Amino acid sequence: MSKSLMHHHTLPATEPQNRAIRSNSKNHVVSLDPLRNSHPWVQELEKQVRLASNIEGLIVVTDPELPSFRATAKTAPRALKILSSVLKSLENGRHKVRLDNGKMLIQVQGEMLEVRLYEECSRRFLSEKELTKLRFSNPFKKSVDEPTGCLKLLIKNDEVGYVRPLTETGRRGLEFKVTEILTALNQAAVTVKKLRERKAEEDVARKAYWMEWDKQQEEKALADRRMDQFIKWANEWQEIERLESFLGYLKSNLANLPPEHELNNIFTTAKQQLLQRREKFGSTLAS
Repeated sequence: MSKSLMHHHTLPATEPQNRAIRSNSKNHVVSLDPLRNSHPWVQELEKQVRLASNIEGLIVVTDPELPSFRATAKTAPRALKILSSVLKSLENGRHKVRLDNGKMLIQVQGEMLEVRLYEECSRRFLSEKELTKLRFSNPFKKSVDEPTGCLKLLIKNDEVGYVRPLTETGRRGLEFKVTEILTALNQAAVTVKKLRERKAEEDVARKAYWMEWDKQQEEKALADRRMDQFIKWANEWQEIERLESFLGYLKSNLANLPPEHELNNIFTTAKQQLLQRREKFGSTLAS
């Protein structure tokens, strides 16, 4: 799978399972805190946000020792509070959370999940007026990604190609969905585990298929070599038979010739050579 991600629907949990997840002490939600009481990563991230450059309206933080971040100045405080609440809730639930080159990785039910929180953008094609202004400075630019003000939380596992987005709907922002996020992480872990098992079964089947294919190819190659040898022998045998037949015809024409005639010499030499050739052919078949 280089890797473009395949989207998988989360296997639905039953309502009793969801109630169990919500009631589990490991899934208790930490309410949104003022930034001064936020998670240590978020405190450092806030400092970076204040210093970060603004790229087409977006504040982008790419420090490998902090969670990757992308949001507008208006949305950034809300995004930081949501991120802090999610991190604290996960750590209170004794989930292992670590960073890997800016990727936020969370271990849930033994499965490693990547979580990304960022502001969504929508692509808008530039107007004729905007294109005219850019015709010298950036003539190849035809569109721009504009921030929407809506946050998206992405739960991923690249190993099995799992992606689940959690988006904001209407007035219901992600700050009201922290419990839903924790539930989604547990559901994602269940789904990833099933996908991993399915992938393992597919890998075994694929390996068996290619082993059988290799076996068939080897058998075919062996059969081809044997047939090539058979044709070679048949051609050689046919050549010997043809020459011996001509030798018999030649012999019938020697009776009226004197012994010193060159044709007698040719006949004698050919007879000896053909005898050696037939003996060699016979020993080749017997070996």
